[in-house]
Amino acid sequence: MPYCKPPCLSVLPVSALLNLEIIGLSTWIVSTTSTSTTRLDLRYGVIKVSIAIAKDLTRENILDLPADCVSDSALMLPPGLTYVACQNIGVKIGRVEKACPWWSGDWVNYIEAAHSAVYSQLLDCIDGIPPATLHVRAWVAQRIEPNRRKVDLSWSHHRAVAKLGPTDQDRWLAWAVTNNATAAVLQEAVREERIADGLEQPRPSATDKEAVKFFSINTLGQPWTIDSHNTLMTYLNIDHYLKELS
Repeated sequence: MPYCKPPCLSVLPVSALLNLEIIGLSTWIVSTTSTSTTRLDLRYGVIKVSIAIAKDLTRENILDLPADCVSDSALMLPPGLTYVACQNIGVKIGRVEKACPWWSGDWVNYIEAAHSAVYSQLLDCIDGIPPATLHVRAWVAQRIEPNRRKVDLSWSHHRAVAKLGPTDQDRWLAWAVTNNATAAVLQEAVREERIADGLEQPRPSATDKEAVKFFSINTLGQPWTIDSHNTLMTYLNIDHYLKELS
């Protein structure tokens, strides 16, 4: 079969290749040039090019959808998507949601080390997430290295064991996977063991303000801040928020 390179496919944007459906293709070669264009040599087979290529839509979002489908406040999907396409989009959304606390935590730790002079200003880049929340995420990310994070568990599971040493973290995370435990169940199991070992005080009544503050300082350790305290109160659903040190 003689080689014939379709003129319309001689040069395509890298993003456009995501819309190629190649059927019965036995040999194909892709090379990337310095101008971020990709040349496709088709030796055999049939190529179907989606309408998206004709429009040359770029992919500038994490869901790998046409740019006009995704905004900061909406996901506008075209009609006629197949079940598999909808499933793939849902899987990506779930992965993004699950990864965001880790991404933001690792990002905070990086900018604190790389750009300490403008660290506080850079935190404002993540709109809608309070600095206290970012600090907690950074603390968890720092306490649990990427290679020890369990993809089968949520970030909240890891938050529940972050204050432990590495060995105990690994033990409890493995326990949570084996027992299919929720983050709340894991947190309670860790707390009960630490109380039994004399490493943690029983949770105080929400009406005992001094006891709550002592519990907060003991739980969070140093450096202890009002923001971290208030984040802990939200996490524990205890109505004892502070506006200033007393």
